Amino acid sequence: KQQWFFFIKIDSGKCFDVSITAKDYGSEISWTIGTCTSAKAYQNSQTYTESCCLDAGSYTLTCDDSYGDGWDGGFIDIQGQRYCEDFTGGYQQENDVDISYEGKYILWSRSINFLSHSQYCNWQSAKV
Repeated sequence: KQQWFFFIKIDSGKCFDVSITAKDYGSEISWTIGTCTSAKAYQNSQTYTESCCLDAGSYTLTCDDSYGDGWDGGFIDIQGQRYCEDFTGGYQQENDVDISYEGKYILWSRSINFLSHSQYCNWQSAKV
């Protein structure tokens, strides 16, 4: 009998939270990244969390402002990175965003009985 150890990767999924913080004039702001887009109209001085599901890869985040004066101090957090906080003028700002997923690993051990060649042949004969 031998003890074997394996590392098994647990997939963390392909979705992540997007946190949007609207400061002043929240109703003017919206965003898009890949196939994900703002899901609601935002109110002033509020933080919202929305889910986004994308494959790992490089994307363009577009922050839009319908009035043309930027996000007025608002920002968006994606996978621990803050974007559009410096968007202080204009209708649109684009940002490069890399989406990645880290899987979790678990250690799994298993005791396995190995048969010698003669034991295997005897076992095969007994099955017939």
